[in-house]
Amino acid sequence: MGDGTLILFTLGEARFGVPMASVREIVRAEAARAGAAAPVGSLGYLDVRGQSLPIVDPRPDLQLAADAPCENVVVIDDERGPFGLLVEQVVGTARVDGLSDVGCAGRGIAGIGELADGLVVVLEPLELGLALAA
Repeated sequence: MGDGTLILFTLGEARFGVPMASVREIVRAEAARAGAAAPVGSLGYLDVRGQSLPIVDPRPDLQLAADAPCENVVVIDDERGPFGLLVEQVVGTARVDGLSDVGCAGRGIAGIGELADGLVVVLEPLELGLALAA
């Protein structure tokens, strides 16, 4: 998890985070272009600085409703190639010193971190992008 610094964002009513070390940048969400060439597990592509990135919506894997619109895409660096993680809203950064494993079910969850103002579900972004490698 690097130095424990997270990018925090919301999905539904919950607060989530990904390690800052895995994040290339954060961009505004725009309409992803769907197409036959989109990787399995991807919503389509988003053009980011001239590069077409596959976009992953983590809500289905996390068993969350996709009711709210997504405002941001967190661009994740991955050895298989970068991809975008669709999030409702980026809300800041925070540092966690350790994670608790509370029997978190679901692909892509690294654990639960404790912040001064509550808890954060920490995601393992590379696991969320696994479907793109297929």
